[in-house]
Amino acid sequence: MYDEMNVLGYHRDTHTYCIMLDGLCRNGHVEEALVFLRELERRNVDRSSAMHVIVITGLCKKGKLDIAQDISNKVCSDGLHLTVRLYNTMINGLCREGLLDEAKDLMRKMEQNGFSPEGFTYDFILQGFLKSEKLHEVFPLLQEMVQKGFSPNAYTFELLDMIHEVKTQIFEVIMF
Repeated sequence: MYDEMNVLGYHRDTHTYCIMLDGLCRNGHVEEALVFLRELERRNVDRSSAMHVIVITGLCKKGKLDIAQDISNKVCSDGLHLTVRLYNTMINGLCREGLLDEAKDLMRKMEQNGFSPEGFTYDFILQGFLKSEKLHEVFPLLQEMVQKGFSPNAYTFELLDMIHEVKTQIFEVIMF
């Protein structure tokens, strides 16, 4: 693909590579995107963490967290900068696969590395805990989120409301 871009006369830069990788991932060709990213690495092309985030996002959506984690680790070892977006992508992927404790641990690691979680970060983890009905994990995390100045998004509120309704119905059944 790298050579084809040259033959066709396309300008090759980080922005173009990101567009190529994003197009491949969005169209379900994550494996091809991974091959292309590795080709860029092999040719010592300057890469940005944005390229890696694109491929990691595609891998996470396909449930290939082990490969996504390897790429994330490689970002660090290659001297590229980690970003909040990279952390959020990995946390979201872990939550989608039900690996909630790992997601929460990664959020803590994110903080230890000097990055502040965003509202999205909390929403991903809260939604995971709500869907798995681990309510004992929800309320401390929700409190932390609010203390840091974030509000849950609409979907998180919807899940909280559903849990509240179920608890109310259970209480009504028991009381009557």
